[in-house]
Amino acid sequence: MIVQRLKEHLATGTATGVSHLLLAIGHLRLGQLDQALIHLEVANRLTPNNPFIANNLALCIARLHPAELPRAKQLVEVALSVSPTDPEILDTYGEILSLGQDYVGAIRAFDNSLTVDPSRTSTRTKLALAYEKAGMTEMANSIRQFDHSKPDQPEPDTPTVEEPTTVAP
Repeated sequence: MIVQRLKEHLATGTATGVSHLLLAIGHLRLGQLDQALIHLEVANRLTPNNPFIANNLALCIARLHPAELPRAKQLVEVALSVSPTDPEILDTYGEILSLGQDYVGAIRAFDNSLTVDPSRTSTRTKLALAYEKAGMTEMANSIRQFDHSKPDQPEPDTPTVEEPTTVAP
């Protein structure tokens, strides 16, 4: 029913940035990054500087079009300027820096994300990988061992494109 109403908004020309964000979320949950990207681009034009839109647009761009990493980095930096302590945005920033082979920057971003929310197991996994790629295998293994020494706890519902879901406003 919601999807039908959103499609009606599109058909009548009354769609807002939020309408496009909601449609993008649906595509992200289905793993359809290419479809989500279109809606996120439109949402970003209609609602510039929205940290949730900018964050997810940045991650979609980084994953679908690695040659556009500078634009992805710029978008996530806009999101960080609005929400500097959001662990999801910090995680995205770390992932984009890692894709650009700035492992030291990625480590810092992942550490900041984990400082805000230490329960983020997916961020910890990315942190270990960044240490490994930076040539610090022992540190990477220590992080992995720490994860294995803890009892399995489900990570709080912190949606990301990777899972594939997204952050809602």
